[in-house]
This record gives sequence, structure tokens and C-alpha cells, in this order.
Amino acid sequence: MNDQEAVTLLQAQWANEFCPIVNGVIFDSGHMERLSIDRSENGMVVIEKLGPANLADFLQNNADAFSALTEFCAIEVPGRNVRISAGGGSGGGDGYVAVSDSKTNYLHWIAFFDDSNEFERLGLRELTIIAETNLRETWEISLEDPTDCMVYGQEA
Repeated sequence: MNDQEAVTLLQAQWANEFCPIVNGVIFDSGHMERLSIDRSENGMVVIEKLGPANLADFLQNNADAFSALTEFCAIEVPGRNVRISAGGGSGGGDGYVAVSDSKTNYLHWIAFFDDSNEFERLGLRELTIIAETNLRETWEISLEDPTDCMVYGQEA
């Protein structure tokens, strides 16, 4: 599978509400950035960048590694033709945040996490996406660089 075939498959799967099961961010170029999400005993969540990967290579070795997606919330970015959506995956504890074209649904990037839980609420503060899970964790994800993200614990 080459890069163009991988991107075509990604877009087709997105249209059918599926995405590859990759902890990290997948871009519409076929470039991926893998992320590690570690939870400490005191409740802190640490996100570590593991480095780049290639979607075509991943799919070559993991052809069936797709999760069904369920969208729970979406917002549009004023003046940008951009739609941000979020929800859960088929694994139960999975969550995703995605940015797509608000007119064509073309996927620009998707951040998928197998240990975030489902995202139920979305907001936008300047160029930062604010996504809240069903466990009331708040994830801040940069709209322009989604590998730049932070997690805040449950609200008291």
C-alpha cells in the first residue's frame, strides 16, 4: 500500500465513521504522530510524543485495526470552514477528536486515544480545542498542532 492509497482508505473509513486504532494523531497526508498516554497513581495524565510514523506502513501490518466511531458533539470554527467533532470508539474506553472540512467532511486530522474515554463536550478558546470526557477530564488540544495537548484531572 502506498501513501495515496492509505489516505484514500482513511478518508473512506472516516466517511463510514471508522478510524485506525492508533494512539496519536493521523493527518490527511498519511503522516502520523504516535502518543503515549500514562496515568499516574495520583491522577496526573502525562502525554509523551513517541515520534512519527507512516499510515501506509501501519495499515500494511494492521489492515483490520479500525475502530467504529460514535460522534457525541461537534462545533464549527467561525470563519474557517472547519468542523471539530468528538466522541468515542468501539473499544469502550476510546475517544477521539477530529477536524474536518465543514462542507465536504474531508478529514484533516484525527486524534485517537484508547484510554481517554469518550469525549462528550467541546469548546474552542482561540486556537485551542477544549474537549471534556465522560469522566470529566478536560483535554486541551491545539487546533493547528494536535500533538500539542494537555490533560487536566476530574473537577471536584
